[in-house]
Amino acid sequence: MHTSVTRCADAPEPGPGVDREIALALSGPGVDAVAGARAPARGTSRVVHLVLLAPRRDGGPAGRASHVLRIDLDELGVPVEAVRVAAGRLRTSPLYPLVRNHVVHVTVEAPALAHGAAATALGATTVDLVRALILSVVGDPQAPGDARGGSATARIQAYVAAHLRDPDLSPARIAAANAVSTRTLYAVYQALGTSLARSILDQRLEGARADLASPGRRHHSVAAIARSWGFRNPSSFAQQFGRAFGTTPRQCRRQVHARRP
Repeated sequence: MHTSVTRCADAPEPGPGVDREIALALSGPGVDAVAGARAPARGTSRVVHLVLLAPRRDGGPAGRASHVLRIDLDELGVPVEAVRVAAGRLRTSPLYPLVRNHVVHVTVEAPALAHGAAATALGATTVDLVRALILSVVGDPQAPGDARGGSATARIQAYVAAHLRDPDLSPARIAAANAVSTRTLYAVYQALGTSLARSILDQRLEGARADLASPGRRHHSVAAIARSWGFRNPSSFAQQFGRAFGTTPRQCRRQVHARRP
């Protein structure tokens, strides 16, 4: 993955069913403390830290970081000030649960996910989701002619990420909501090196895999999780999941929970 993940050894690991939190921080001294305070550092480095917070040892709200996921600010493609503003508003975003679940899975399973042909695509998906999370709470701060392809690209990506669970999400609907033609919509994703359909499918599969690995959703059926991510046909979901990850949804769930103490 283009992003890098660091484990913070002193942080406690939560037990089953305990939801962790995520926080944003800019590179600078005391990132762990900054993350706990829910405010970004004023450092000058071009690195954004997406911090996974573990529960405090006394059972209180999440405190010290258990993992830190680093993303280059230029790769993220949003201004520094947007990160600072978003840091205090993450929980207000409808994308927060999606991104949190994704980050939990990516960081906890980092050793297994760091290799293979899918690693680069997973890193790009992670960056896209973090960008969409930021834009969902601060709006679209990019100026026309931005090197990443302009504000329309970021706006479209944010819209798609926010509506991934809708089984009726369609190119026509996405284009209309973002005031572009379907031809322009397809061109946006072609410029990103993928297709609209592939991007939606990959993000939905990643979301479903994160839910299958979540202790809090252990009692949800595979079919229910598939439906919650816009897959109407459980058999089709299982086939697509197998092609993407080399295992069935049930096997994935068993393997993840078997590794937990």
